[in-house]
Amino acid sequence: MSIIATFSDGTQDAYKGHRNVKAAWAVFRKSDGKLITSGHSLDREKAAKTARGNMSDKAHGFGPILPTRPYPGIEKCLRRCGYDGPRSTSAMMSWAREQNAARLAKIDAAHRIEIVDLN
Repeated sequence: MSIIATFSDGTQDAYKGHRNVKAAWAVFRKSDGKLITSGHSLDREKAAKTARGNMSDKAHGFGPILPTRPYPGIEKCLRRCGYDGPRSTSAMMSWAREQNAARLAKIDAAHRIEIVDLN
């Protein structure tokens, strides 16, 4: 038996798994209303968290996700992306986290998450 979720724009998403899902989620682009990704979750809280995670992974054109853990060559990678601060690892990681937060803020502003309860 498939569970079908219907979103505000009329898009339907069918769940054919075996878990007892209670909520469906979808990420829409605000500019044109296009559905980016959708899925099902066990509850509304998990649906919101999953949708936000998928939104940041599936949204394109907002710049790269910068690494926030040091590794050999991290300085070279970050400098290519615009870092021009000191060679301190902590300074580089702080800058990368700030850039990732700014990227996520732009993505949040450009997308809308919709969560639908399932019967």
